Amino acid sequence: MIEGRFCWLKDFHSVATRYDKFARNFLASVYLAAIVT
Repeated sequence: MIEGRFCWLKDFHSVATRYDKFARNFLASVYLAAIVT
C-alpha cells in the first residue's frame, strides 16, 4: 500500500534520489511533483 502511494515519485528522479541537501528544497520538489501528476 505504501509502495503504491509513493510509486509516482519514481517518475521524478531528483525526488526519488533526493539530490537536494536542504529539506526545504526537497519538500518543494515533492510539492511540484504532486502538482504535476
